[in-house]
Amino acid sequence: MKKLLNNIPYKIIIGSANFNKKYGFKKQKIKISDFNYFTNYLKKNGINQLDWSFDYSNENKLIEKFYSNGFLIDTKISKNNFYQDINYFSNSHSNKIKFNSVYIRSPEELNMSEFAYIYKTLIFLKEKKQIKKIGYSIYNINKLHKKKLPMPDTIQVPINLFDQRLLKSNYLDLCKKNNVEVCARSIFLQGKLLNPYFTKKYTKFLRYNQLSPIQATKSFFNLIYRKNVFDKVIIGIENLNNLKEFFETRLLNLKYDYFKNLSTLNSNIIDPRLWKY
Repeated sequence: MKKLLNNIPYKIIIGSANFNKKYGFKKQKIKISDFNYFTNYLKKNGINQLDWSFDYSNENKLIEKFYSNGFLIDTKISKNNFYQDINYFSNSHSNKIKFNSVYIRSPEELNMSEFAYIYKTLIFLKEKKQIKKIGYSIYNINKLHKKKLPMPDTIQVPINLFDQRLLKSNYLDLCKKNNVEVCARSIFLQGKLLNPYFTKKYTKFLRYNQLSPIQATKSFFNLIYRKNVFDKVIIGIENLNNLKEFFETRLLNLKYDYFKNLSTLNSNIIDPRLWKY
């Protein structure tokens, strides 16, 4: 695997939720006015993959442009918009993007008949070679483990300084045993972990260890990558300077003991669906 700047050994995927529109806790957006400069910078630094969703319907043409420029595109299908999402594959757009991965959004929340219908549809699309991988994009790893669904090709799972559930789940062992690709998302908790005053505990942690927010996250992910926890990381950015800062931030080789006390099961903190903006 090609290493990125500053000895980052894992593959980086760029989250596209805020491409040309506001998204996340801070409601930031990336203005891609100079498409060539943006794509050239990403490719120069070994990034050729985007995480997208059919929910971002106003960005179809932009994502197709990334695809035509050699980027791998991952997307998600949800229960609420299933028929609208799946229609993308049955109209003229189907020849424009051959998706790398299509994730079922929150399969742990679906009943078995709902899941079976969506899964069967994706199997059909995979056999037609319109998609390469079938994945699960999850919020609750423990619920997913209990449901005993078919093993996917890939999973997207929240992992960050506060949400360390995957590290303590037996489902991770199942993934590794079955060669399931693990992709970490929500690494900055939709931007909240970039605020050094997010919680008193977080502020104290950063000050005591003399870490910046980005330095803390980067050091944590390099540590757990060496423990074979994940394969890829989705990073949401406000602009290319954010990515440059991530690359150039000094990495500290800290032990896991430095981070484990930040872990919490408080859903009001780690589940963005429960936040009140």
